[in-house]
Amino acid sequence: MLAKGGLPRRAVTPQEMKAIEPTLAGTYYGGYFTESDSTGDIHKFTSGLAAAAERLGVRTLYGQDVTSVQTNGRQAVITVAQQVAAPSVHTFDGVVVCAGVASRDFAAQLGDRVNIYPVKGYSTTVNLDDEASQRGAPQVSLLDDETKLDLIRTLAPTEATLIFTPIVLKPDYRALASPVGILHAIKTSGAFALGTKGVHTIPELAAFGERIQYVSGKVGFNGFSGTQLDEVLREKGIQRVLLAGMVTALCIDSTGRAAYERGYSVTVLSDCTSSRTATEQDCFCSTVFPLYGEVLRGDQVMAAADTTAPATA
Repeated sequence: MLAKGGLPRRAVTPQEMKAIEPTLAGTYYGGYFTESDSTGDIHKFTSGLAAAAERLGVRTLYGQDVTSVQTNGRQAVITVAQQVAAPSVHTFDGVVVCAGVASRDFAAQLGDRVNIYPVKGYSTTVNLDDEASQRGAPQVSLLDDETKLDLIRTLAPTEATLIFTPIVLKPDYRALASPVGILHAIKTSGAFALGTKGVHTIPELAAFGERIQYVSGKVGFNGFSGTQLDEVLREKGIQRVLLAGMVTALCIDSTGRAAYERGYSVTVLSDCTSSRTATEQDCFCSTVFPLYGEVLRGDQVMAAADTTAPATA
């Protein structure tokens, strides 16, 4: 998708990362390098943009603490807090919301929705005055896109049980006799059929070999339904289940509820699961999952190095 949009990138090894950006510190599993990407002096750019706008007659107000944004359907009304005076109110025919992490809140006040869904992550602007700092500053953008596998890499050397419950269907889809919704889409599109590319394990998981135990029989959302997952967990004496994978609102939630009803302690990993939309992900992680389990990030699990807990995908 990025390549089609004019932003091709290529995978690079940790050694290549250090060669591309010598000032890079830390330990990495790999990354992606976009040769057409570049960094620059953002202060110089924004200052120049402000000066150009002023030359065109734009009046710029700095240091404004915007407390609310409202609209009557025709105009936008901006309320700005003042330190020593009453709040000031500005009225505009139109506004462009560009407020970083506050954009979502401001847009909601205007009846719109803005998803903060960065492709490259957030950046921090630092003024480097001395020559030594300038020499040590990275000049190349490298994207670490392997974080979702970090959890497995961390748990693989431990005593944790790693289980994979893939959906695999016979070509005649007899298990989906009268499917609806997404299961109907799976059947009509020919997805997850035995012998097709759609059921192949991705190379990143296959690289772990027998360290990941495959539990077959899953044909729907629930990892326990039609499988030996419960038997496998009980045989190993496992009491706590960590859930990772997709889709959050379907397979993760269905499997999590089933695990809870069978007496297991359930933990859902918010950054190792994926939904169809950011709103859906936020809803389940903040509202649904806490009803029967806990929600953690993958880095919290890795930091704790809990060797008694399995990771179930």
